[in-house]
Amino acid sequence: MKWPGLRVPGKYAGTFILEGEKTFYNAEIGGSDVIVVQLHDEEYVRLVLSVDDGVDIVNTINQHVM
Repeated sequence: MKWPGLRVPGKYAGTFILEGEKTFYNAEIGGSDVIVVQLHDEEYVRLVLSVDDGVDIVNTINQHVM
């Protein structure tokens, strides 16, 4: 199920619900790195995001939550 959002070739933005789990997308497929951030005790289960330099972003996030 898709809530208000955008889905055009190569771009996903908005809230999507699958099997009761809410995922927020703001991702372009093919251009930037795409990362998935798993959340706990939040309204959304995960965030799917396009970012520049995904490895650095993931390492920074992991350093702050460890």
